[in-house]
Amino acid sequence: MNTNDDINNKKSDKYYKYYETEEYKKNYAEHQIRLAQGLIDMRLENSMGTQTEIIPKPTYKELEKEPFLARITAQLETNNHDGYCSDEDCKYTRKIVKAVIIVPEQYRTQSVGLIANTREYKWANHLLLPEVNVQGSGYCRFVKPKGGLGQHKYRYTIKKVEIVKNKKYKSISETETNRKRYLVMTTEGSYSIEIYEPYGYSDTKKGAQKMADDAVCYGIKGDNNNHIIFSSAHIYDLDNMKYIGSDNVLSEEFEYYLERRRPVTSYWDKDKGALVNYTKQELAARLNKLYNKMVDKLEGLPDISK
Repeated sequence: MNTNDDINNKKSDKYYKYYETEEYKKNYAEHQIRLAQGLIDMRLENSMGTQTEIIPKPTYKELEKEPFLARITAQLETNNHDGYCSDEDCKYTRKIVKAVIIVPEQYRTQSVGLIANTREYKWANHLLLPEVNVQGSGYCRFVKPKGGLGQHKYRYTIKKVEIVKNKKYKSISETETNRKRYLVMTTEGSYSIEIYEPYGYSDTKKGAQKMADDAVCYGIKGDNNNHIIFSSAHIYDLDNMKYIGSDNVLSEEFEYYLERRRPVTSYWDKDKGALVNYTKQELAARLNKLYNKMVDKLEGLPDISK
């Protein structure tokens, strides 16, 4: 006779086995991609109609094949917080953004020089997607729009677009390629409230792996006073809609880069009953100790590059 514990154990085994199936892995990968696209869509809704989609940036090899390129100069205005939405006023910023892209099909016959009418094409879709707040409370002390922008909004204004000769052009015969694209997503926060965000795209698996490793070792989001460090990065095959791997950063590497980016500058002294700051020599010594620990671990690994 089966007890309740036996029944529960069988149910648990069934669930755990399902998590190991290809069906679950495929569904999970598709879910993460939908989450990433959903975040992009929410940000695009704040563009005031100036940006409707995100067109991936062309690779260096793709640009080499084009005799002419389109150079975009635009103004980006944002009315947004640097970090999580709080009770502070939104900060209005304005800056110039530039990009070089492959000439769109309808402008292929355009001669070198400025394009007279830039309103016939959504040039802003080729520009950076700003990190405007979509998960904040939205209850900042907002009085009136600044620069015509609403709260947590952004706007692109195209200043000029010009067709230029490509000095790096290499004549290459057109061949059919089956090029896959890979998405790298980063995570931040604790295990209970992890936040997944798209970090970048790569045409090759090797490039995606390097991007994932760099994101964990060097990736920082936010200002110097309140920055967030990515805890992990995950790689997805967009053609086959599946998860294929994560960053290869060892725990020793993560400890070293974490200390280098955001060092612990003080400690609690029980005897003094006060917070004591580390000296520069102590900070340098601790960082050097972590570095040696990381190098020892890396040197002990087999060389798989050959």
